Amino acid sequence: MKKITRPLLAFSMLLIIGVLPLGAQATELKYDHRVAGDRSLTIQLGPLFPMAFQSFSGSFAPTNLSLGGTLGIDLDFYLNDTVRLGGGLRGKATSSPNSATLFMVPITFRATWELKVYPFSFPMGMGAGFSFTNFRTETSFDPMLMPTIGAYWNMSSSWSFGLDASQWIVFQPFYSKPEDGRIAYFTDLTLGAIYHF
Repeated sequence: MKKITRPLLAFSMLLIIGVLPLGAQATELKYDHRVAGDRSLTIQLGPLFPMAFQSFSGSFAPTNLSLGGTLGIDLDFYLNDTVRLGGGLRGKATSSPNSATLFMVPITFRATWELKVYPFSFPMGMGAGFSFTNFRTETSFDPMLMPTIGAYWNMSSSWSFGLDASQWIVFQPFYSKPEDGRIAYFTDLTLGAIYHF
């Protein structure tokens, strides 16, 4: 009996010693790690709410624009596990009471920081760039800021799904008529899918 017990005990010990690192590795791989150079591609779709126009003197006025829609795509590069840099392209359309359509295509460059609570991540970022704006026969190229906050569920190491909320702050100086210059505020709420690669 002793001859069988010793080899069985030794085999059991070797098995435990071999399995424990595998369990630790499985736990480590389950966590959503990012390293410098990792990339993410985000696709977003949702409604856009026109909030207000503000003159450069400080007075606010309603936009008189309808609820609009937005579609966007972003590409980001991770600097480390929580910080990423990238840019995005969006498009939006909304209409005025007389059925004229306002089109905007913002192009922004952005820095994002992610708070991670596995399996969720909460990105917070600030984008800056320009918006191509077209309304009736007028087209302009306006500077803008876009702060963003989101909440995502990391379904796997490759895919995340969630929501983003962004504030569009578009500066529209009219150099020929400075008194008509204004700041436009829009808010979007989008569903997003992120592919990590």
